[in-house]
Amino acid sequence: FKPLLIAYLNKLVLLIYSSRGLRLITLRDFFSIFYKAWSNIIRPKLILSAFKATSIWLLNLARILN
Repeated sequence: FKPLLIAYLNKLVLLIYSSRGLRLITLRDFFSIFYKAWSNIIRPKLILSAFKATSIWLLNLARILN
């Protein structure tokens, strides 16, 4: 989930920078930033590559049985 982390941090830095560091980050801010990062990053290609990286394939029954 490194792409999600990078997207979240970029959005967080923009928020802090725009407020000149004088704004407290609330739970509402967290969810707003997280949702924007999640919406920009999560795509079918990324999901499939995450399964491939962990060697988990739900459609590959032979791998599970071995």
